[in-house]
Amino acid sequence: MRLSSFTVLLFISSSVDALRFQREHAVTNPACKGMTAMESRWGKSEQCNNIPTLDNFLTRIDKAFIEKGRKLPITMRSIEKSWAHGFDTQYYRLQLAAQKIANGEDVHIMVVGGSFTAGCQNSIGEDEQHKPWPVLLEEHLRAETGRDNIKVTNLAKGGSTTASALRSMFKFKTDLPTADIVISEFNFNDGFNFGHIKHGGSMQSATKPNLEFGSAILDSSNHPAFMFMDIPDWMHPVESLNSTAREQSVHYQTGNRLHVPLVWYPTAVKDSGDMHLDLHTKAEQKKVHPKCFPAHDVVASLLYGVLRQRVHEVCEEGITQKDIPVPTLSDATTRCVVNPAYAAYADDGESKFTPVSHTSGWHFGEDHAGKPGWLAEANGDQHEIVFDILISKAVHIEYLRSYDNIGSATCNLEGSTEPLKLEGLWDTCASLSDHSVMELAKPTKKPATKRLRCKSDGGKFKILSILSC
Repeated sequence: MRLSSFTVLLFISSSVDALRFQREHAVTNPACKGMTAMESRWGKSEQCNNIPTLDNFLTRIDKAFIEKGRKLPITMRSIEKSWAHGFDTQYYRLQLAAQKIANGEDVHIMVVGGSFTAGCQNSIGEDEQHKPWPVLLEEHLRAETGRDNIKVTNLAKGGSTTASALRSMFKFKTDLPTADIVISEFNFNDGFNFGHIKHGGSMQSATKPNLEFGSAILDSSNHPAFMFMDIPDWMHPVESLNSTAREQSVHYQTGNRLHVPLVWYPTAVKDSGDMHLDLHTKAEQKKVHPKCFPAHDVVASLLYGVLRQRVHEVCEEGITQKDIPVPTLSDATTRCVVNPAYAAYADDGESKFTPVSHTSGWHFGEDHAGKPGWLAEANGDQHEIVFDILISKAVHIEYLRSYDNIGSATCNLEGSTEPLKLEGLWDTCASLSDHSVMELAKPTKKPATKRLRCKSDGGKFKILSILSC
């Protein structure tokens, strides 16, 4: 039998909810009638019997924790509870993916998220070779299934948010057509960017880009499953440990409205009494992320457990659901970022992000390793950079915002009536990307070349991408 490919596009954020609710109600749901178990549809998959139980996996990982003086904080029960938040969840597509794992088919997991997922930061004296959780997840899946046709690709980017990922949808066109699952890890960065973690404020501002991003993924050509993996505010561990997804996940409303799974990390570890997101010592306090161990090991084990439970379900019960309609993209801006007229990203290098001109105070480079952009010098002088862009309606400018050593820039767009000031400084203790939009006074049916001029105020400023529609 020819095996079809299975790609899991993982955009980590935190959202695996009440799959159990659907499972418990599937028997009485008329829409589920006629669905047959894997054994009767396919014949009993040998791979179902070859994969060790989740209990065996957790025992093995716990022994490795004990050798390091810790104890694995998750159990089979806590894994299941971590995605049960009381709202109805669509997991038909996740069942399809689990069925492919059970059948031993090719699996490709791609990860997108913030800096936590992009790579772990070691403590003094800690193993410099410790692996980030996406690598550990791949190792777990391969070791437990006994197959090397499972691959995890980590596309996470430090400082990024769901909003910036949405603006980068054009860059995912190569991967989405083959994706079967998308897992997103942006809760911490989305929380900072939208003020939830710092101010405890409304999460509504985060809901719009997440709804648009989730809808775009679900509605892509391969119709993948989508799920959130939400890491909480590790700067306040006691508060986070006792929180619920409804209280602290900026993706709760999106999960509820799109009916997609949401994995809430605190629920998985709560019974242990510790977040296991150990922070660095005062001597290393510039590293604001949790240490590599045990944080990344716990996340990898948790996600493996979630997937393994879904495999067990389809092996025992088969596919018990049917697909539901996906909310269509009605927002013109969202359609624009998926299919832009012009797109330039610093990540692609200077050759693909070339201005028409710029003064000597602008240069393309990295102010931090792996984070390129067009940088204006902080020498007290104003510096101008000019781009020619194709545009019919609006331009989206992505730039760095930080709490220290950052200035502003003012942009003028040909065909727009007012200049736009981009403020780099904010009171949130994090350095993240943000974006602003400039619209033409009179939109055109076909894109035309317009000139965009941005002038710094004499302080440091950083442009990360420009996208137009």
